[in-house]
Amino acid sequence: AGVTLWEMMTFGAEPYAGIRLAEVPDLLEKGERLSQPQICTIDVYMVMVKCESDHGRLLLLSPALGP
Repeated sequence: AGVTLWEMMTFGAEPYAGIRLAEVPDLLEKGERLSQPQICTIDVYMVMVKCESDHGRLLLLSPALGP
């Protein structure tokens, strides 16, 4: 879900461009994340980061998303 939000906020840019798909899990384990898109507020970016985390289930995010 976090990557999909990132793609929307970057108007369809390729996530992890120039990085082989096999390398992405290692980057994530090291704590690397997609950068904050220019049009994205910090609040929305933090939702993206939570979506990418191990605990980023939609039910846990619902309070962050508001009513």
